[in-house]
Amino acid sequence: RVWDIFLYEDFKILYRICLGLLKSIETKILKADFESIMHTIRRIPQEVHIEEALKMCWSIPLERAKINQLNDAYDRRRGASV
Repeated sequence: RVWDIFLYEDFKILYRICLGLLKSIETKILKADFESIMHTIRRIPQEVHIEEALKMCWSIPLERAKINQLNDAYDRRRGASV
């Protein structure tokens, strides 16, 4: 199902899915230490239902222009540190 959306939406869906997955475990990771966060992230495939994550990802406002702006800012910062 994610691949179908990817073919339609392009890379934007990858950001949406990642944000949706993180949003679905937000309460756990906000209370956890680093090791617990890593454990929780590793358990995402077993604990998060894809339909729930897809619903969550569509509720996050995300514009392609904003993604491009953030990518450019990251590239500039990364270039400055290399």
